Amino acid sequence: MRLICIVSFAFCLSLLPTGCGGTTPSSPCGASLCATGQACTAASDCQSAVCTAAVCAAPTCTDGIKNGTETDADCGGACGKCVDTKGCAAAADCQSGVCTGTACAVPSCTDKVKNGTETDADCGGACGKCGAGKACAAPGDCLSTLCMSNLCIAGTCLDKIKNNTESDVDCGGDACPKCTVDMACVAPTDCQTGACDQNKCALVPTLSKITPALGPSTGNTPFTLMGDGFQTTGTTVTIDGVAAASLQLMSPQQISAISPVRPGKAGKVDVVVTNGNGHKATLTQAFKYFYGNLTFGAGVTLGTGSSPNGIVVADLNGDGKLDMATGNFNSSNISVLIGVGDGTFKTAVNYPAGSSTGFIVAGDFNGDMKPDLAATNLGTNNVSIFIGIGDGTFKAAVNYLVGTSPLALSTGDFNGDKKLDLVIANRDSGNVSILQGVGDGTFKAAVNITSGKSPVSVVTGDFNGDTKLDMAVSNLGDNNVAVFLGNGDNTFKGAALYTAGTGAGVMSMGDLNNDSYPDLVVPNLGSNNVSIFLGKSDGTFQAAVNFGTGMTPVGAALVDFNLDGYLDVITANNGSSTVSVLLGKGDGSFQAATSLLGVTGAYIPATGDFDGDGRPEVVASNKSYGTITLFKNTAQ
Repeated sequence: MRLICIVSFAFCLSLLPTGCGGTTPSSPCGASLCATGQACTAASDCQSAVCTAAVCAAPTCTDGIKNGTETDADCGGACGKCVDTKGCAAAADCQSGVCTGTACAVPSCTDKVKNGTETDADCGGACGKCGAGKACAAPGDCLSTLCMSNLCIAGTCLDKIKNNTESDVDCGGDACPKCTVDMACVAPTDCQTGACDQNKCALVPTLSKITPALGPSTGNTPFTLMGDGFQTTGTTVTIDGVAAASLQLMSPQQISAISPVRPGKAGKVDVVVTNGNGHKATLTQAFKYFYGNLTFGAGVTLGTGSSPNGIVVADLNGDGKLDMATGNFNSSNISVLIGVGDGTFKTAVNYPAGSSTGFIVAGDFNGDMKPDLAATNLGTNNVSIFIGIGDGTFKAAVNYLVGTSPLALSTGDFNGDKKLDLVIANRDSGNVSILQGVGDGTFKAAVNITSGKSPVSVVTGDFNGDTKLDMAVSNLGDNNVAVFLGNGDNTFKGAALYTAGTGAGVMSMGDLNNDSYPDLVVPNLGSNNVSIFLGKSDGTFQAAVNFGTGMTPVGAALVDFNLDGYLDVITANNGSSTVSVLLGKGDGSFQAATSLLGVTGAYIPATGDFDGDGRPEVVASNKSYGTITLFKNTAQ
């Protein structure tokens, strides 16, 4: 056996003088591959796998064979880099710079290697644009489109080039100013107007003001809209959803038009401008309609005690519906009429008072949040206090002495103790009485202040803005108004006198010119007019301006009948048995009076929305009878 192996080995050595190569699967001998320069008979004998002229040749990068340090035929290792999908041992073997497993990967824009047509790692060439500081070959390789010395440089919002994230030259994107109308955009945030339509910034209107902001429901009020971005064509304007007429585009900032008719409409409504491109702007609750047709239904009489004088309107039973109470001169009692809420009332319930009951007011005198009543009694020179139960009924009267022949009265907190006091005009003693409230429904003894000849009414308010309550008294016999500024402790400064018409009657108070200062309205029985005293900030008043009424206006009241935001005046005219309505213009002046007929012995007016439709009604006492007359507001 040993002899056979020796013989075989000798035979194998005889095949090649070098003792290498020749190994094949069928060969009985085994030997190593031959190095460069050794003899060979076939390529398989050589380490280089190249046998040329019976000699093993050295490996080269062009011999078409994977040899030497190559990772694939003629590439990798010491040879050139391999193309995609060729074998590799490391990233350096690959043209793409990416060796995945044992093969070179195809270049991508996310492999974090500069390869393919990229000018820097994952950018430039066929990949996305490169940021500042990255390598580039051309401007198109850079976000900024600025390639200098083969480096991308940062773009700016002033370089007059569309670059970085800009949607157009030097605008849009996340760093530059927003683009103007018609410039390119990608999103609404690129545009000054906030609108990007089909990749262009669109014109969007804005609204700042409408003048005037008030008009009748009958329409035809010329108005001007101010704003910006109004298109020259296709623009429309609507008020309360109805198209305005006669629209004229004065400029991109101004439109003129005429308000549409809105029958029966009162209140604030929206104004909308819509450009031809569909973009719109809204002024919310910017235009106010008021009733352009002020009308009243026929008078309806309601029964009371005999010869009602004063009327007070309040929710006496807490059901959210307005009720009324009257002071009845001939029957010496008060009548309480509970409202149903539809403009009708339950049958009056009467409560005895003193003698010759006249005027009446409501207030919470005992702090229980339930309305109480106070009525003057001319025949007994006292005031009757009726404490409310809260259900529209009242306790028996408790009386407090005041001056002689008390007439109209008013409530107020004259000493700042948060308890209601009363002030009463005493016709025949020429003074007013202050009844200081204790807070439990009782009052201290009256303190009298001289006011003038035959005072018939008194109103209270803060005339000079010092938070201390003041009062004004109409003196029938002196044809004037006495104004007393309060000291805040139930005392008052000396009276300032203002001349009214002849026979100053039962006055009212309110802000007639919207300047936030109280104004006075005094009906003049002898001159058949009302005197308007416009208040100033210091508690003084302008000289009277007079407006005509019916004959012998006894009392006046204030309310906004047509809902235009301006107070109107009504007077009850005893001499002509009418009620006069004077519509306010908002500046302290009034339209000519119109009359409501059929109020026999008209004496004192009052107002309230008795049917809940938002339109205040008129009610007036008929001193000659045991009734009051109610006129339903039917304005449209």
